[in-house]
Amino acid sequence: MRTRFGREIEDNYSSQEIGVIALQCPAGDGLYHTMAESLVVEVLAEDGRPCGAGEVGRVVVTDLHNFASPLVRYEIGDWAEVGPPCPCGRGLPTLARILGRERNLLVKADGSRNWPLVGFHRFDQVAPVQQYQVVQHGIDDIELKVVTAGPLGDAECAALGAIVQKALGVGAPARVTQQRTPLPNARGGKFEEFVCRIGADALPGGRP
Repeated sequence: MRTRFGREIEDNYSSQEIGVIALQCPAGDGLYHTMAESLVVEVLAEDGRPCGAGEVGRVVVTDLHNFASPLVRYEIGDWAEVGPPCPCGRGLPTLARILGRERNLLVKADGSRNWPLVGFHRFDQVAPVQQYQVVQHGIDDIELKVVTAGPLGDAECAALGAIVQKALGVGAPARVTQQRTPLPNARGGKFEEFVCRIGADALPGGRP
């Protein structure tokens, strides 16, 4: 877009149930304005309190104009980061980042969850990884799927697994699975770089 048409790329955040929830501001350095004229968009912490700027929480939406089947405080399953006031001066509430679904959260040994940083910026120091996906099968059972042009040696796999282990703070190195073809998208069409496969019954204390 920038090269061919001289236009910047602007993003929007939407869902099938609600429609457009937020639009990226062209003057807001990546901030998203929520559609406050027609929606109440809340970002809530685990204890239910509203998140402040820079905090990440669950997205809860109320549709103000759907009189046939209104959605009141509908939790759509996404997590987002609250943004600061936008420098454009519009005054609408902002989101700094839309992080994705709850299934993309890392589960820690104490049952807490957080957004994972897997250390991908260091992968190129070890091997030319073309695509990757990290899958959490258990608390310390982490699989790193990588797409590379050629096979990786044991030392390279061990080094990649150690990078992921350190970045996630888990108790064991990630086991590396190599592929030559692109990793598939999720059922909804999006590619997920981190997926948690731990069921609620396997969480410490049975936490959902």
